[in-house]
Amino acid sequence: MSTPAPLSGLLLLDKPDGMSSHRAVSVVRRLTGAKVGHAGTLDPMATGLLILLLGSATKLSSTLLEGDKSYFATALLGRETDTLDTTGVTLRESPVHVTKARLEEALAGFAGPISQIPPMYSAVSIDGTRMYKLARKGLEVERQARLITIYELSLLSFAGDTFRFSVTCSKGTYIRSLIADIGSVLDCGACMSALRRTTSAGFTIDDAHTLEEVEACGAENLLIPPERLFERLAILTPPLTSFCGSCSPANGSTPVSSAPRRANTGFTAMTGLSACSFGGTKNTVWSGGCNDEKLFHEDGSARFFRLGAHRP
Repeated sequence: MSTPAPLSGLLLLDKPDGMSSHRAVSVVRRLTGAKVGHAGTLDPMATGLLILLLGSATKLSSTLLEGDKSYFATALLGRETDTLDTTGVTLRESPVHVTKARLEEALAGFAGPISQIPPMYSAVSIDGTRMYKLARKGLEVERQARLITIYELSLLSFAGDTFRFSVTCSKGTYIRSLIADIGSVLDCGACMSALRRTTSAGFTIDDAHTLEEVEACGAENLLIPPERLFERLAILTPPLTSFCGSCSPANGSTPVSSAPRRANTGFTAMTGLSACSFGGTKNTVWSGGCNDEKLFHEDGSARFFRLGAHRP
């Protein structure tokens, strides 16, 4: 009697409210007996798409982490907390005198590349210690601002002291911090009251399963084969003809200092792209991009792929 092959693949989970990403991983590990990891944590209060990686697919974690993400978020104006969301301790409350026009103006100011300081209650490490562990001890340390990109930011509703919006952003973006910064611009403070992730690295919540479905159907029947990852990478067409100064494209295009982002593609300028000769194997991963993104290319061509980019 042959031994069944170990489980390997991507499991798209619709994480429920109140469950940590670590707990979700533990539950699926118990159900499958497989090695399980994830491709981007969600706060316990957040719901939505959590990409779980089983078996040998855990090797894809670093690649999937590079992908863009989309969310629906709800913010509460006039309240600031230590966690930057409504689960935290209230630090300050302020009157709210904000019009819809003023809110839309504030949101518009956060579009594009911006600097963002990670919150203390986050999994970012400082000298090997997760910052949330320091925050729980009442400590606050200096954090370095990071460059992120907000590709889309749209107001969906606004009533009284609450507004809801959609956002598509690069890796490393903290929506709690974005909301807190918006509150600062509006001079009243703000904190996050709800968050739902709808896309990550090209995968969508529409294809995700609840834990109840995973248990009822069996994870092995819901797994996405690892090779399907590359089918989900959006193709940037037509081929780029502008490259950063460190590139040596095989098609002979004249290098320039940067390449503009193409409309409706989610692809950012390739400033600072690592040097490459375009002679590698298909789906070779190159580090670079203005957010140190990972880019994919075909043999000898100037056509680039980018995790989570919108199809033209």
